[in-house]
Amino acid sequence: MNRISPTLVKLVSVATLALGSVIVTSAGFAASPSVPSTAEGLQAETAHHATMAADYRARMRTDEKRAIVWFTQANHCEQKAEQLRLASRQADGQSSSQRDAAVL
Repeated sequence: MNRISPTLVKLVSVATLALGSVIVTSAGFAASPSVPSTAEGLQAETAHHATMAADYRARMRTDEKRAIVWFTQANHCEQKAEQLRLASRQADGQSSSQRDAAVL
């Protein structure tokens, strides 16, 4: 009987941890990310990523060990800003063509 109690406690704690991790993971995937679909929302995201890239570039010094980290983050933000800029132009073009079609 003395051997069963600690084993049972360990088994219950492992099962609780496993169930908790499954619940937390499923809740994280259930939340839908907010994706701006309007041209104004995309332009705001573009400005945010461009500002973040500038901040990372300002933190970067060549004498630091972590300069490559800031360099990589800045490049990532610049690439994301460029993707959002293109998407914003496309969304703006679509909205203007829709306005033109509505006028006709």
